[in-house]
Amino acid sequence: MATADMPQPSERTILLVASERRELAAFARRLEKPRLLDWGLDYAAEGWCGGTRFLLAANGAGARLALRAAEEALAHARPSLIVSTGYCGALAPHLRIGDIVVCRQAGGEPGEILGVDHVVTTAGDKRKAFARTRAAAVDMESHALAQLAAGHGIPFRIIRAVSDEAGEDLGLDLNLARDGEGRIRAATVIRLALLHPFSGLPALKRLASNASCA
Repeated sequence: MATADMPQPSERTILLVASERRELAAFARRLEKPRLLDWGLDYAAEGWCGGTRFLLAANGAGARLALRAAEEALAHARPSLIVSTGYCGALAPHLRIGDIVVCRQAGGEPGEILGVDHVVTTAGDKRKAFARTRAAAVDMESHALAQLAAGHGIPFRIIRAVSDEAGEDLGLDLNLARDGEGRIRAATVIRLALLHPFSGLPALKRLASNASCA
């Protein structure tokens, strides 16, 4: 483990914040000289790509944990860009699994990401959210990270991959699998699936397949 040194003024640094380590795996594989960082988060790492320094941080689902990850990174470095990344749920009907949503804000305006404090699990709730906002997709972290970046005067972007479509029910209420801090516990998800094996296990398999495609 290592602690990240403050970058030199000429060094471009991009901070990527996601909920789970697996959401950052594709970025991590492309980094040169990667190393883990001892930041007290679920996952933190750094590396270089094309002369740019990348910091990767993941600390669980939801605004509070995302802010903790970003604030810890800011205590060690001054990034030139903060990116909220990982999975999102589609609200716009044309989006498909694996499609990439790129935007600058998470205010729930047309074409943007809608920020919420819970997992949107049903197609009906997605339709209502889309009818109300015309937002492209939904997640639980980007709105908080956007506010943090603005408060520090740091440019911000959202790059998210669709893991469930607008017309798709998740089949499992992942909100029931969140712990007191908001993390979605894998063991609890499996237990929920086993409670209703004929519907829950296929739903769990579909969620895993969607995530691997995204």
